Parts: sequence; structure tokens; C-alpha cells
Amino acid sequence: MSLLEDKNAVYLFTAYGVFLGGLAVYLASLWLRRRNLDRDEELLRQIEEEEREKRK
Repeated sequence: MSLLEDKNAVYLFTAYGVFLGGLAVYLASLWLRRRNLDRDEELLRQIEEEEREKRK
């Protein structure tokens, strides 16, 4: 019997879909966090530079 003919194949493919969807959401979350951290780091560097210029 072929895998596609098995009556439980629907559940197998559904489980793979849910897993891959969850993985995609997790990776997107990591990417967004990294992007926001990079923005925050740049903003902090700008603020630090402005503070140095004010002290001079």
C-alpha cells in the first residue's frame, strides 16, 4: 500500500504542515528580534556620540 493511499496520510501531512508553519513563525520572530536589536544598538550609539559631543 502506498503512503498516499493510507487513510492516516492526511494526519501525517497535516502534522508536517503545522510543524513547518510553527518553525517559519519562530524563525520570523528571531529575525524580527535581531532587526530590532540592531536598530536599538544603532540608536544607542547615536545617543552616546551626542553625549560625547555635548561634553566637549
